[in-house]
Amino acid sequence: KLEDIKAQRSASLARMAPRVPVRLFQYNPNLQIAFDTRTRNPVYVLERIVVSDQENKNQPPNRKRPRFFVEPNIPEMYQSRNSHYQGSGYDRGHMAPAADFSNDQHNDDSFRQTFVLTNTCPQDAVLNRTLWAQLEDWTRRVA
Repeated sequence: KLEDIKAQRSASLARMAPRVPVRLFQYNPNLQIAFDTRTRNPVYVLERIVVSDQENKNQPPNRKRPRFFVEPNIPEMYQSRNSHYQGSGYDRGHMAPAADFSNDQHNDDSFRQTFVLTNTCPQDAVLNRTLWAQLEDWTRRVA
């Protein structure tokens, strides 16, 4: 019984302990995201573009665009949500572009994983659809 009491006290202390604001997610071997729960934005996104994944980089993706989804391993009050973007005037801007993973024939999940909201931040629509898209295309060409 004494061990049970100690375990209960320890569990209650864990609930009261502050949470580390930055969470690290490794979605696949080529995508890592550090997400700040205070700002609900990525601190950084690391992506490895594998040249073999880009063999057909000039062909359009052969997949239907998935819906953006919430990272379930973040407590609800700290999650970035689709509703945060609705009516805001901002796009959900990919930090690691889905197109970089669109021809990955070895792992179908890698494309879908780029639609997690931890991989997005608010972007001006014009910037996202023009200069940012051009930068993403250029990066794929030089990879």
